[in-house]
Amino acid sequence: MEVTALCFRLLINVLILLVANVQQSHPQTSDADVRIVPSRLQLFDHESVSFTCEGFVGSAGWRVKNINELIPECSNMTCNIEYVLPSDSGEYWCEGGGQRSNTVNITVTGGSVILESPVLPVMEGEAVTLYCRNKTISNLKADFYKDGDFIKTDSTGNMTIHNVSKRDEGLYKCSISGVGESPESGLAVRVEIPKYNGSVTQSKDSLIQLADKTASWKEINFPHHYVILLWTVVTVLLVLQLLVIGLLQWKKQLDTADAADNLNLCLDTNHSSKPQTEKDETRPQSFDSTFTTDDTPQALQNEWRVSSITATADPSAATDPPLPDQDNVYSTI
Repeated sequence: MEVTALCFRLLINVLILLVANVQQSHPQTSDADVRIVPSRLQLFDHESVSFTCEGFVGSAGWRVKNINELIPECSNMTCNIEYVLPSDSGEYWCEGGGQRSNTVNITVTGGSVILESPVLPVMEGEAVTLYCRNKTISNLKADFYKDGDFIKTDSTGNMTIHNVSKRDEGLYKCSISGVGESPESGLAVRVEIPKYNGSVTQSKDSLIQLADKTASWKEINFPHHYVILLWTVVTVLLVLQLLVIGLLQWKKQLDTADAADNLNLCLDTNHSSKPQTEKDETRPQSFDSTFTTDDTPQALQNEWRVSSITATADPSAATDPPLPDQDNVYSTI
C-alpha cells in the first residue's frame, strides 16, 4: 500500500509539472487571464467603489456589468460608482471582445459594521489582516467568526492570520458588541506552483514537498481540452496499475494450484508403483491337476484298478435292480 501511495503521489507530481510546462510553452489569452478587481468587497451605503478590468487586449469594447445594468462611468479600464446603495449589492464582472472575467460579490449594507478583507486571493504563507470597521468609531473591540464559528476577540478590531494556508479559506465576519454585525466575506488562498526548470533530475524532497501542496484547479489556467487529456492519462495509468496487480495475484494463484496438482500426482505415482503380492504362490492349486498316477501310493492305485475292472465287467449291475424269484411270485398268488 505504501508503494502504491508513493507511485500515485509521484504521478500527481509529474502531471502538475506537465501542466506548468504546458502553460509556459503555450502562452495564450483566455477567459481565465482576465479578471475584475474591486476596490472593496463590503461598503457602507453612500460610499464609492471602483472596478478595474485586467488582462483585456486594447481598451475598446469592454464593460463592467452586473446583473442589473452596465456601469457607464468608465475610463482607462476602470469603472466607478460614486454612491452605492444596498440595491447595488451583487455580482460584478468585466466583459468585452468575446471574453468575460471572473465575478466578484459586492455587499452594500445599511448597518453600522463591515469587514474589510482582501479583494483578491492571497498567496499561501503570507500574512492576512481582517479589519472590523464601525461607520463612525474606529478601533473598537470586535469578535471574529469563520464559517459561523467563533475564532477570537481583538481589542483593536483587527485580526491577523500569519502564514495563511488553504485551511484558512472560508467565510469571515465580525461583530461589535452593542453596535452590530458585519456581512460575510470570503477569503481565498492560492497555492504557488513551482515552475518547471526543464531538468528531469529533481530531488526526492522537492517532489514530496510539491505533492504535499494541493493546488486549486480553479487557479490553474489552461484550456479545457488539456484537462480532459490529463484526466484521461491519469485514468489509463490507474487502470494499468490495477491490471498489473490483478495479473500478479492471478499468477500467484496459478502457481499455488500447479504446486498442489504436482503434489497429488507424486502421491498417486508412488501408490501405483508399490510391488503387488504374488497371489499365484498363495492360491491353492486345482484338485484335478494336483494328483497324478505317479504321486498316488501303490495300494491305492491297486484298489482303484480293481474297482474299475469290476464296473467294466458287469455294467448292468449298477443300473438294473435284481429280479424277484418266479417261484416266490407264484406262491404268493
